[in-house]
Amino acid sequence: MMKARHATLISEAFQNPERADKKKLWASLIISSILVALSAIFFYCINSSFDDKQRTRTLENLVIKIDGILADAIESATALIKTGTDCTSQQLQSIKKTVQTNGYIRSLTLFDASGNIYCSSSTGQTFIPNERVNLNIRHDIRKRIEKNEKGISIKLISGSNRVPDKNAMVILIPFNNGIMTLAIDAGYFTTPLSTIHLVSNKIYTLEADGMRLSWHGLTASSSVEENGYLKKSTLFPYKIIETSSENTDGIDHTIISAGFFSSLFLAFFLTSRWTLNRFYSRKRYIINALRDKAFSFDIQPVFSLNEKRLMGGEVLIRWRMRPSIMISPHLFIPVAEKHNIVNKLAEFLLTDIADRILAGSLILPPSFRLNFNVHSSHFEQESLIIACQYFLNATAACKIKLVLELTERQELAQQMSVKTTLSVLIAAGVEMAVDDFGTGSSGLRYLYNSNFRCIKIDKSLTEEAISNPLACTVMESSIQLAQKLGKVIVVEGIETQQQLELISRMDLKNEVLIQVYLWSRPLCPQQFGYFINHNA
Repeated sequence: MMKARHATLISEAFQNPERADKKKLWASLIISSILVALSAIFFYCINSSFDDKQRTRTLENLVIKIDGILADAIESATALIKTGTDCTSQQLQSIKKTVQTNGYIRSLTLFDASGNIYCSSSTGQTFIPNERVNLNIRHDIRKRIEKNEKGISIKLISGSNRVPDKNAMVILIPFNNGIMTLAIDAGYFTTPLSTIHLVSNKIYTLEADGMRLSWHGLTASSSVEENGYLKKSTLFPYKIIETSSENTDGIDHTIISAGFFSSLFLAFFLTSRWTLNRFYSRKRYIINALRDKAFSFDIQPVFSLNEKRLMGGEVLIRWRMRPSIMISPHLFIPVAEKHNIVNKLAEFLLTDIADRILAGSLILPPSFRLNFNVHSSHFEQESLIIACQYFLNATAACKIKLVLELTERQELAQQMSVKTTLSVLIAAGVEMAVDDFGTGSSGLRYLYNSNFRCIKIDKSLTEEAISNPLACTVMESSIQLAQKLGKVIVVEGIETQQQLELISRMDLKNEVLIQVYLWSRPLCPQQFGYFINHNA
């Protein structure tokens, strides 16, 4: 059932390509819609499953991450305090080295009991009075000194005198005669906060000393509604708060979600469209058929006009999907030409028939002329020589005459590779023929071209000659001229007794070969073998 459906699908793709393309378009839209819907459900389930336990775990992980950053920075700073707090050259060098080697600390600064800067990794030993210090830092230092507070405190600031456009966390560490501050870029904290936000669709903020830091930036603490989920650090004076995104950036989130799912739909649509075009295109069907050896062939018998003797046959490619479904060569050959795979079809036929003759499943009489249609571009490829040589080697015992037919509508390139290919093939015993003579614009040129020994008169000229005496005269004169030039003449498309009698009455000097549908239609290999046995 599936194979029958697949055969029907392929047949429709060639017989009604516009309808097939519309079906693929609708299929892409439906597939994309389903995938986006499933993605939305998936993301909703992920978001909904973010329960209390998961929230608590997330908050704990954030605190552990930030505690690790602070502990690493503070350990480096306290190690300096133990070595001394005088701003000697050696101590200043140690401060700068600590800033350079520690991955988090942006700057280290020493304040005296009055809040003046006397040593800094940024300004060196330059004395900076307290009125030039960041206002928040200055007030906090003064308060701590007045109250003689010994614990570590944390401040979130929007910048410093040297780096005013970068938010930072400042840690204040007291010592006997003053306070050491170390600044850490806020990015080390906002990165984990924003990463969790992308996964959970929740906003996480770090709060310390009345200020809040999130991926949005730095804001003052306010009465923004909280979900009740927060985690205080047991090591340092800060906490992590989960805030509902609907109350803070609901509109932004809606826009982001709309953009995300629109982009997702477009990605799914383009991907499914590409996939359908790749695996369900007419080109792909032909490639698959070649791979699966789904093509076969018929042979149109060729007779001698006077003796009515079987002389040869023209190989015609066939694509039979099922006994009731066959795709016409008029439908798939143009597609193969467009996508540069028509030459593979010719090579398939040459190889397949050679293998049949070798296996004894196709028996042809000696000196039998077997014609194959070849595209002009094939003469530019070495693969044609290889395929023909394989055929000649396989049929050497029965001396089959290999004839390659070039459609006259196709202009043969004049490159050196083409001339070389023609020379090699002719030297190997391959005969060249001009197919569809009388339909193109360069017929006379092929008449005196020594590479082409056979001329095939197109069936349209045969049909026209019945009702048009002038066309009949042109046809007869063309055959006579070709015979004088030593060409083998094959007249195609004789389908009625009237056409056969017309050819017989012509004043022709030499024997003419004819393809007479009236005597025999194209036959499959089995039928052709039976036909040979009864016409020997």
